[in-house]
Amino acid sequence: MEETPLKGKDERKTKGRKLKKILPKVKDDFSVRAEKEESLLRLDEKEVNHLMKYAMFDQEQKRGDTQSARNLGNWYYNGKEDSYTHPDGWCYRFHHTKHQKTETDFQEEIKVYYADESESAPQKGLYMNEGYQHLKNKECQALLSPQGRQIFAQRKIVFGQIKACLGYKRGNLRGMRQVRIDMGLVLMANKLLKYNKRALKMKKLEFCNWKSLAFLWLRTILS
Repeated sequence: MEETPLKGKDERKTKGRKLKKILPKVKDDFSVRAEKEESLLRLDEKEVNHLMKYAMFDQEQKRGDTQSARNLGNWYYNGKEDSYTHPDGWCYRFHHTKHQKTETDFQEEIKVYYADESESAPQKGLYMNEGYQHLKNKECQALLSPQGRQIFAQRKIVFGQIKACLGYKRGNLRGMRQVRIDMGLVLMANKLLKYNKRALKMKKLEFCNWKSLAFLWLRTILS
């Protein structure tokens, strides 16, 4: 029996295309989280006092996120059964532990929980990195403390501007001399952007002042 071809869009192909777009983003998120966890662990091992924002820190402080079901703080954890209960009642029980390695051979331990009623649950599984969650909570308490707020308010936002505006997140060269040259060019570009912005602002102010003077001159003549 021959199958007749379906008319219109093939849903399987569209789902496959969406999955291809999502997978690289998931891989990037995993690598960033693993790097952050590794950095925090190394700083704790060397007993270095630090204040480091993780990716979702600002989002987690918003009222909508603190009351949301996406926040694990609103879930109930049962230590005896090793299970998490969703605020709406769905139960996720521990299934297995998986290990993932980064490019730097840093190993993450992730506990996988599956929902009892996976078909009706909002998500099929829950992936918990307890080590990273512990480091996140510790960092959050340090950042929200009065001393942490005072210190973090004095930070310079140069590196944030370089990462966000210029897209410079990693060094392109190796070696101290090459890195200094590379970083010097990036800092020079950042300074030129600031200078250009300031020059445009000054020109705008001068133009506004000239317009106000011209208006006053015309007003005095007409009066």
